[in-house]
Amino acid sequence: MNLVLILELLPFLVGLSCVILAFVPRHSGLKQPVFTNGEVVSHVTQKIYRNHSETEMFAPVVKYNTEQGEHTAVSQHFVPEWQYAWKRGDQIRICYSRVSPDQFRICQDSKTQWRRIVLCTIGIGTILAEIMLLLQY
Repeated sequence: MNLVLILELLPFLVGLSCVILAFVPRHSGLKQPVFTNGEVVSHVTQKIYRNHSETEMFAPVVKYNTEQGEHTAVSQHFVPEWQYAWKRGDQIRICYSRVSPDQFRICQDSKTQWRRIVLCTIGIGTILAEIMLLLQY
């Protein structure tokens, strides 16, 4: 292949890779992840000590259906009250471990949404910029 052709295709490949990565689901190391929707039924609190002060952290309790039946479990990801966004009855996207259905991760949170927005913006912006440069020159 010609080096010039590779260099011309590189921005398209980078842009396309960013767009694809934006939609690849993250499952945070769960073995054999299964994606489903769950319902927030309550929350639990945990007090932690940081910088010589006490902070109360929150985590949702989620009810969801698996292949083995209905499960109710507590998220292992605790956040401060000002970051806690769920109310009783909210539907959230989760992924649970097929091997151990009581282990789950929240798959649709603000970090995932920002990651998707940033990667799509970079990918589409790169592709459009390259198209504009090719049309101009």
